[in-house]
Amino acid sequence: MLKQAIKDSNTEIQELLQTPLMVTLFVMNYRGSLEIPTNQHEFYKNLFTILISRHDKTKPGFRREANSGLNEVELQEIFEEFCFITFSMDILVFDDSKAIEVIKECLENQNISDNPRLVLKDLSRNLCLILKDGLEYTFVHKSIQEFYYASFVYNQPEMKVEFYEDCTFSFWQGKHNIISFLESMDTYYFYKNFALPIFNDYIDKFSINNEYNTLIDFLYYTKVDVAEIEENIKIDFVFKDFHKRPYSYFNMLYRDIAMILLSPEANRERINMFSAVSNIDLEKSKKIEEVFSREEYSKILSSLQNLEKKILEHREYMLRFIDKKDSSKYRKYLNI
Repeated sequence: MLKQAIKDSNTEIQELLQTPLMVTLFVMNYRGSLEIPTNQHEFYKNLFTILISRHDKTKPGFRREANSGLNEVELQEIFEEFCFITFSMDILVFDDSKAIEVIKECLENQNISDNPRLVLKDLSRNLCLILKDGLEYTFVHKSIQEFYYASFVYNQPEMKVEFYEDCTFSFWQGKHNIISFLESMDTYYFYKNFALPIFNDYIDKFSINNEYNTLIDFLYYTKVDVAEIEENIKIDFVFKDFHKRPYSYFNMLYRDIAMILLSPEANRERINMFSAVSNIDLEKSKKIEEVFSREEYSKILSSLQNLEKKILEHREYMLRFIDKKDSSKYRKYLNI
């Protein structure tokens, strides 16, 4: 049953299960929760507790002996900060001295007195979230570092608003998986401080409402300067002067536009490339109505107008979610 479940799991989970150790973690996770995770967040959310207590379920009365004096909560908080710092330093592989240095910093930041070497032994030997390979250590999987980085941000109420605001600019680059984890674990603040501001910018930028949008005005034809494909064309989606950096919502928009342009067989054969760019040479480019026939242009325009419903519905969903979770409505009861 479990073997078939792994086989039937989605691509996101299967990409994790590339090593025997990750498969072992998957099996332990399943035995602890009796559920098959459908995404990386579900895979990792209870993993720490399961790894801490895994011998309790198999040997009654037996507890794995810890090397440090940290309890489960303290050890997880140290590991979360360790992942946050090492990721921020762009470190995935580190030697013994660097590991000890970072753990020592984490202990000091959290006002915990313990031996950093013993903490490292707990993380590497007991929990096996960090592996020792010769003279170096590395995370079992890069997504482990990313998940616990996200968990650290989630547990920092004063810092995470600034984090989300920074991520609407260039700071998000390289953090796709982290932001995806935060969307699942910190949905309220994710929507309020990250996704909704970006969505509102797109709606303003492209004048999206229930009747109209200007998406087609940002599509330009550029001739591909390659002899073999001289008859084909390149379509650029231009977002010049768009101060919010694109993330998954822009990718959704980009993907939908690409599907519109490439869906008719005639267009798919004619269009060689479709890309999103921040600038183009207007002297070498044309609006797409100059390239497609009137009938083709009309179909593209109609399909782009239909995108507005999808965009506005998702913004409305986020607004409803934020309103439902907004605790300010309960403040009046605090003075009773």
